[in-house]
Amino acid sequence: MRPLRISMKGFGAFRERTDIDLADVDLVALVGPTGSGKSTIIDAITFALYGTVARYEDNRLVAPVINQTSNEARVALDFELDGQVMTAVRIVRRTTGGGATTREARLERGANVLADDATSMSQEVEGVLGLDVAQFNRTVVLPQGKFATFLHDKPGDRQRTLVRLLGMELYGRIGRAARQRAARARNHVEALQPDFERKTGELTDQGRDVLTNRIRELDAAHSRFKADREAISTLDADLRDLDAEIGRLDDQRHRMEGIAAPAGLAELADQITEAARARIQTEERRRDLGTKRRAAREALQNGPDVATVQLGLKTHSELAQRTREHEAVVEQRDRAARTHESAKAAADRVRAKQTELDRRLEQARESEDRARAALAAGVTVAQVEAWTAAHARHQAASKATVRATQAARSAEAALRPTKAALAEAETAASESSARLVALRRHAGVAGHVDLLEVGSDCPLCLQEVHELPTHDLDIHVRQAQTDDEAAQAARVEAKQAFENADRELIKRRADASSALKNLAECESEIESVPPSDQLDTLRAQSAEQAEAVRSAGEATREADAAASQHRKSAGYAETLDGEQVAEGRVTRLGVSEDLLRSQLMSLRANVAELPDERELGAQLAEADRLKDELGEADSGFNDADAAYETATAELDKVNRRRDQATKLLHESRDRVAAFGPPTIDTSDPAAAWDVLTGWIRDQVRAAAAERKAATDLKSSKANHRSAVVHSLRERCSAVLGGVDPGASVEDLGELLTKGRAASATELDHFDRRRDELEELRQRIDVQRDRATVATHLGRLLRSDGFERWLMEAALDQLVDRATGRLFELSDGQYSLTVHKNDFAVRDHTNADEVRSARTLSGGETFLASLSLALAVADATAELAAEGAPRMESIFLDEGFGTLDPHTLDTVATAVEELGTTGRFVGIVTHIRELADRMPVRLEVTKTGGSATVERIET
Repeated sequence: MRPLRISMKGFGAFRERTDIDLADVDLVALVGPTGSGKSTIIDAITFALYGTVARYEDNRLVAPVINQTSNEARVALDFELDGQVMTAVRIVRRTTGGGATTREARLERGANVLADDATSMSQEVEGVLGLDVAQFNRTVVLPQGKFATFLHDKPGDRQRTLVRLLGMELYGRIGRAARQRAARARNHVEALQPDFERKTGELTDQGRDVLTNRIRELDAAHSRFKADREAISTLDADLRDLDAEIGRLDDQRHRMEGIAAPAGLAELADQITEAARARIQTEERRRDLGTKRRAAREALQNGPDVATVQLGLKTHSELAQRTREHEAVVEQRDRAARTHESAKAAADRVRAKQTELDRRLEQARESEDRARAALAAGVTVAQVEAWTAAHARHQAASKATVRATQAARSAEAALRPTKAALAEAETAASESSARLVALRRHAGVAGHVDLLEVGSDCPLCLQEVHELPTHDLDIHVRQAQTDDEAAQAARVEAKQAFENADRELIKRRADASSALKNLAECESEIESVPPSDQLDTLRAQSAEQAEAVRSAGEATREADAAASQHRKSAGYAETLDGEQVAEGRVTRLGVSEDLLRSQLMSLRANVAELPDERELGAQLAEADRLKDELGEADSGFNDADAAYETATAELDKVNRRRDQATKLLHESRDRVAAFGPPTIDTSDPAAAWDVLTGWIRDQVRAAAAERKAATDLKSSKANHRSAVVHSLRERCSAVLGGVDPGASVEDLGELLTKGRAASATELDHFDRRRDELEELRQRIDVQRDRATVATHLGRLLRSDGFERWLMEAALDQLVDRATGRLFELSDGQYSLTVHKNDFAVRDHTNADEVRSARTLSGGETFLASLSLALAVADATAELAAEGAPRMESIFLDEGFGTLDPHTLDTVATAVEELGTTGRFVGIVTHIRELADRMPVRLEVTKTGGSATVERIET
């Protein structure tokens, strides 16, 4: 990953839009005063990619990145990854509750949008870079206060970082997939095994022999069934013929036994004669009265029309009534018009007053809106107080940083004499120890002086002894021992003093580092706020605007109260309601007057065409007399008509009886026509019925004798058939294991057929299941082999197996690269090693003592962390797996201030060399000498609450 362009607006100290072009840069220094916004540029890179800032302890914090005088922050980063240009954009907007929300988040590669919301974008960035935000801040961006995070990481966290950095997650995924595959295979075997064992016990050779014997038995039973079925079919045909003969005889008897002559045939002729005479007499009377009724109806039709006469009288009466109503409505309308004019004048007066009050209210609201707009455009008193507190915290942090830095320098100065004293004491102690050892060695030799003899050879030097020597070495040894004890005590005392001073220096440096971190946070906090000398003016302006809003609001409320009070007053509503009521009454009376006038004109025109009321009364009386005469004629005719209808009905009744007797005779003969009845004369119904009934009695007696003979023969054949069926049912029951006692012959045959088919199907199913059992055994064997292979692979690829071995090898190579650089940067004092899976240093000035990297001082920790970071940058491209993203950038944020001039020059040279390898290197520093050595400088300055960037090339 290599940054190309950065664009910021409203982000941290950069209130206005700021664009930084890094496309042609390999080595750059970010330079500027404390709090100017140097670290904010690196924060913008991290925020554009991951939506968080490393300096904040909580990765979820978003609001602090927004400039204090802006409502939103916008960051865009163009970067190159594996030869492709990508763009990361994030826009954050401030919320009313004091927080912030991500309004837009987008990751693009050319014209393709890879992610379009905050969550998916962070996940996509982790995928394409192969690092999460914590690992990114350990290996690519080394922010203030966290430069040594990777150096001091726990072994597990460091291993996870290297795995992602070198793109070796593949082995972990393969291991997890192998273990999952092994578990699935074992589960598959466990699921299949019970079914396999059950089927093995069920599908035996003995079971198949039972099915084969069953089929043979059913085939033999079916052959016997065919012979029995032919005998039963012959008997069934004979029984059907006998049933048909018995049915024919029963039908003949049934048809004949229901025929009998109707009653009353002898009196029917006299009744027909009497009914015909009565009908003739009533018909003549009905004709005479009908003639009289027609004459009365014609007289009524030619006389006066009652409806016309009554309508004329009603028209005369309605005209008089409408005339009286019209005069009354005209008088009421005139009075209502005068009342409406008075009410309208009063309503116009109250409406004009309400309009004036509403106009004053609108003017007050406009004034209040202008005041509130001015207040919203400015700053609030709370904001000014917050800015004042931020400046106070920054001033206090600055003083605390100066004090802590001075204390650290004092402690460092105090350490130098103790270190020199310790060196002197160690030298003196070594010399006294050496002198004591030499004296003791001499005293040991002198202890054998009693072996010497004058004239003999010395056993040590083999020279002749001319004179016995005399020595006083004990006094010298005791004095040397006393001097050595004093020297050793002095060395212990000097070492204690040095260690105390060293611990004091470490404590003071930690305090200085903490103070610097706190100062950096305070500087970040005041980057986006106005200078302190402007706060009093802003506070006064805010107070004036607040007072203007309060006054305008009070005026608005007073105007609103006046307008509302007048609108809600009883007099206002009553006056307007009175106008509406009066206007409505005038309108209604006018409509009524128009309607009555129209009705009067119509009625007067109708009355002019009518007779007067007296003549209309005489016509009504004549019409009533003619109506009464017609009523009497209608009553007489109706009585004669009823008598005629009665006589006609009686004649029709006796004629129907005669017709029914004749019809019944024909129907009865037709009913027995199939049996050859005699010919009958129907002119005399009574005689005809006697002939027919006599013949029927003779036929019934003959049919009864024939039916008895047929019934006896049917019983004999039925018994024979039952015996044959019973024998067949017994055989079928024995073969089938029981059958329904009521089963028919066809049912028995179907049962034998189905039994045979079921047995054959069961045999086929048995054979298919044995084939499936073999397939199941093969599947189980395959799954067992798969589980064995996958389990072994998953065990090898566990994180404490192949991955740990691979990471230990990678870590060894990383340390090999870093130790040479650390040896160079520390002037041969330290080299880097791995001890118990953790980073350690080898102190070459202290007998190659190996100790934890956490025991290093602040400057030494910076050198070790820088060596490791540069080694990671060098080794990533070589050690990373094929396809892993290339991290071609490194950012160093401060830490150079803890180095002495000689070490600083060495570090600068190392950084310059790294910049020539094609990687992008960015450093943040206050040290002008280091910045001037960089080919490109970004000078960051802050004026008026907003930071700017100037690019300077050397």
